[in-house]
Amino acid sequence: MFVGHYAAAFAAKAIEPKAPMWTLAAAAQLVDIGWSAFIIAGVERASVDPALPGSTLVLEHMPWTHSLPMALAWGVGAALLVKLLLRLPIWASAVVGLTVFSHWTLDLLVHRPDLELWIGGDKVGFGLWNYPVPEQALEIGLLAVCGAAWVASRKTLGRLAWPAIAFIGLLVVLQIVAMLSPQPVGPLGAESGATILAIYLVVVALAALTDMRGKRTTESGEAENMPNIDPVSALYDAFAKGDMPAALACMAPDIVWNEAENYPYADRNPYVGPEAVLMGVFARIGGDWDNFAAVSDEFIDGGDTIVSLGHYSGTYKATGKAMRAQFAHVFRVKNGKITSFQQYADTLGTRRAMESQGET
Repeated sequence: MFVGHYAAAFAAKAIEPKAPMWTLAAAAQLVDIGWSAFIIAGVERASVDPALPGSTLVLEHMPWTHSLPMALAWGVGAALLVKLLLRLPIWASAVVGLTVFSHWTLDLLVHRPDLELWIGGDKVGFGLWNYPVPEQALEIGLLAVCGAAWVASRKTLGRLAWPAIAFIGLLVVLQIVAMLSPQPVGPLGAESGATILAIYLVVVALAALTDMRGKRTTESGEAENMPNIDPVSALYDAFAKGDMPAALACMAPDIVWNEAENYPYADRNPYVGPEAVLMGVFARIGGDWDNFAAVSDEFIDGGDTIVSLGHYSGTYKATGKAMRAQFAHVFRVKNGKITSFQQYADTLGTRRAMESQGET
């Protein structure tokens, strides 16, 4: 399986939009990225047998990438890495790790018995490679279904569909080229490993482009602002990563920010200006809560007014109580910047987490 692995990245992006697409594309093929590097180094071995049906690869020795325990290790390692370096939320980091492990489960379907259940142990594989037509149907089918879910997710978030469609189309072209290209007979050497590695890294770079925000053009060629939902979505992304400068950059200099009545941080309403929001809301949340998250489950695009429906979660430090509370956020946007914010929230659910035992 080649491009079919990216179906897992598409499904993961649809489930957890906060995970950058480039991390998911890398995660979907991380096991093979490691494998190609180990082919270059001579740590793992493979060869090509043109007499085989379907894939002509003979994967002779690859315990450090394609054995079951190492696939799990690669997944856990990737989840920890994006959590520490990219400061993704716990769930988004877990999704990246699960995407890495999905590679082994998909390989199990198509590989001949070459996947070790433990290092040096029995090898398994259902061998769908021996039936090229069903295997290709499975691969392209997964790509289409999961790709459609990703495109639908982008549209729900007010994002353009064409970058995702173009990326999916590119992968289909890559699959066709891989099928039609002659393979060198015999052992895979360092040159083949380098070519494979380069292809994976280029795909990762192209995947990153699908998350970029920029300008659209009108029919007259004039620049047109991207949807007003973009700075709102960017604010949630930056807050999730703990990137306060990026979060404040989404706000207009004279933003007016109001917390919900009876919410813990409504005592200084209104907060005027990004610095007031940072010190009066964001900094206090960071001081009061562990693992606080504000997750938008749905955006409603009303033009200059954007409504976000979602939920808060976290653990109040003083009581050790966990909280999950629904919210509705109303944003006003002008010239690509958030000019006002009004919070509506489950204040009771939040207060319960903040109350000590026996307090009413």
